[in-house]
Amino acid sequence: MSKKNKTPNLSKITNIIFIAFFSALIAISSIISIHIGPIPVTLQTLTVALAGLCLGPKKSALCVLLYIFSGLIGLPVFSGGKSGLMTILGPTSGYIFGLIGLAFFSGYGGLNKKEKKPQPIVTFFWLAMGTAFTYFLGATGLMWKLNIQPTKALWIGVLPFIPGDIFKLILAYVVWNYLYTKGLLSNDSS
Repeated sequence: MSKKNKTPNLSKITNIIFIAFFSALIAISSIISIHIGPIPVTLQTLTVALAGLCLGPKKSALCVLLYIFSGLIGLPVFSGGKSGLMTILGPTSGYIFGLIGLAFFSGYGGLNKKEKKPQPIVTFFWLAMGTAFTYFLGATGLMWKLNIQPTKALWIGVLPFIPGDIFKLILAYVVWNYLYTKGLLSNDSS
């Protein structure tokens, strides 16, 4: 009689560790926040994009869902150490949920390796798509919660953040490219 191998799959354990690690990294990146009107500036764009590039679309989206769930159950993971349902339903709600799209789209940017070398134009296209998705949901949430017009939502919830987000996305790309070219990332991103 042969015994079934009861050794846990190392790949699954590694995935769980990376998802938890990046979820915690997103939470840490939200602690320090600078408020510009109703929307704070944090490093979440950087860490979510990096999670997407490193983990791929599905795992990075799961990572952000874990982050949101952590805040929903009361862990102080949202900007400025906030948590709970009222934060998720507040003016930043669209941005919080938009992070799922940023992670997902950024994940496709991390999948485009031709002959084991990342293609910057394709990667930045996907990073831009994720950022646009986040801005769209964020501005929509502002219009809904603050009862403002689309142009005002763009002026207070999108335009001030574009230069900083471009810098953060470039930094995420540089870090990911370094980790990838040094062989520190798994080739199994999905």
